Amino acid sequence: MLERSERETLRRASLSEGFLKRSVPTGRGRGGELGAQARGYHGAVGGGGETVRLDKWLHVARVFKTRSLATRACELSRVTVNGATAKPHRALVPGDRVEVELADWKRILVVRELADRPLPKAEVPRLFEDLSPPRPAPDPLARLLRRPPVARAKGAGRPTKRERREMTRFLADERDPKR
Repeated sequence: MLERSERETLRRASLSEGFLKRSVPTGRGRGGELGAQARGYHGAVGGGGETVRLDKWLHVARVFKTRSLATRACELSRVTVNGATAKPHRALVPGDRVEVELADWKRILVVRELADRPLPKAEVPRLFEDLSPPRPAPDPLARLLRRPPVARAKGAGRPTKRERREMTRFLADERDPKR
């Protein structure tokens, strides 16, 4: 194992010679793993031995509109890889089976290719094999039941127009019992 000063010297020498893609690793991540740059992975699409973060791939594959939504779905355990719940930083490799729960539809995708940058819509289907059942037809009644009407406890908050009219009639009857 090289000492830190030796690694730094080698890194500077390689940078001055123009070897920008594969420099000597300056450190190791958690668990002794090399970082993506030290492993020689520099992004885009490829078929080599590289990996891509799960949340990035879900966004690039257009399963989710934004990477933030993909990350949130992973955090809520709505995404599984090879049968196990997956965190957003999970490294995907070709051949992984990704299952995503989207409301009442479960998408099943087998990773064919990796990409960490957005692709044209026409090129996205080459990233995965879709084994999902057909999307169920939306149920109009279920949509209405999902968002219940605003419930307000009796006497709480400002009175509605109807309640105000009832109060006015009641108070008028109290003042003038003949009416």
